[in-house]
Amino acid sequence: MRILHFVGIGLLPDDPDAEAVGGTERVALELARVQAARGSEVCVAGPAEAPSSREWRGVTVQRLAAAAGRLAPRKFANHLALAALTWTRRFDVVHLHEHPHARLVRARAIVVQAHNDIIGDPGSAEFDGAARRFWSGARRGHVQLGVSEYLAGRFVRALDSLGTSTRSHANVGVCPNGVDLENFRAQTGAGDRDLWRRRWGFASDDVVFLFAGAIQEAKGVDHLAAAFADVAAGHPQARLVIVGSHRLWIDADPEESEAFETRVLGALQPLIDAGRVMFLGPRSHQEMPSIMAAVDAVVLPSIIPEAFGLVVVEAFALGRPAVATRMGALSELVQDHKNGLLVDPYDRPGLAAAMSALVEDAALRAELSDEALRAAKNYSWEASVDRLERIYGCALAGAQLPGLFGADGMLDALGQGLDMGS
Repeated sequence: MRILHFVGIGLLPDDPDAEAVGGTERVALELARVQAARGSEVCVAGPAEAPSSREWRGVTVQRLAAAAGRLAPRKFANHLALAALTWTRRFDVVHLHEHPHARLVRARAIVVQAHNDIIGDPGSAEFDGAARRFWSGARRGHVQLGVSEYLAGRFVRALDSLGTSTRSHANVGVCPNGVDLENFRAQTGAGDRDLWRRRWGFASDDVVFLFAGAIQEAKGVDHLAAAFADVAAGHPQARLVIVGSHRLWIDADPEESEAFETRVLGALQPLIDAGRVMFLGPRSHQEMPSIMAAVDAVVLPSIIPEAFGLVVVEAFALGRPAVATRMGALSELVQDHKNGLLVDPYDRPGLAAAMSALVEDAALRAELSDEALRAAKNYSWEASVDRLERIYGCALAGAQLPGLFGADGMLDALGQGLDMGS
């Protein structure tokens, strides 16, 4: 099978292993890697600062001279670049990531997948307009995918608001992201925990938290900074590591983003000077397993609904629990007091209390760690591709997705009161 993954917003790296890569780009690359290993001819294409083509783990990475950012799918030059690729290569399946507009795409089957909530709250004034824009672009797709039940539930509600005729033409499904369990663990040596801690000046019995991602207001990093200051004041063994940069969110205003990062690091500066907080900046995908192995838990204090939470399943793969807010799909991944702890968004005292509980209770950390390892087995890239193969088969046959992964089944679930994202 000839498959094209097109990444519509973020910049594709020249070397996916050595460079920091955004979440959507990483998902497309990992899915392509597994598909290529199973014998498919796979290409991942997307915007880049300079056009190029190279092979990566059996996958052709095609970097196009196209615009990046949240508005990129609206730029006609991007449509032309994508159209030229699909008309000259004749793919069986074109899988569009964060690029719902498929008007000029040529393929036997088109799959439209969103990795972020592009529609918003059903109760908002913008919802109807966002729903119409989503469907005007996604309607040419044979399947419309979300990376979580939360996100697919948003799609179903959007389509339902447009009427029964729209709903009958939709084919909504769910394909969760994953983690390369074997390689993730294989890249983590037995001595990595102590090695990184020595580099950071942390003791082996310190309790270390990790934030990894875009340093943006939506990620709640300022709330984390304030909460950790409270934790550190009462717990001398508490430590925090921050991996990321404001630049990882390509469509954000660069000046505002840089100013936000400066404010967050400024608030943490006394703890940085005291050796209690380490700021590592952006790190490559190859480095993250060993960094995660050196911490005790990850923290995701997002104040907007998360469509998935890739860092959560990566942490689970190493038996690291998560402290997260009850926002979007984070509530699907993190089960409170089972594989992590959930707090309300904006609740700085609650966030501090959850982190303090992990610092104080080694037995709780061990219990959550065991459950995190078990949960990780549900999120391998192989399992994601298994599901995609069935989805591609339905798309190529012009068939509806079965069970809860079809629009009608998901609407039935909503009618029965199942929590698919409100």
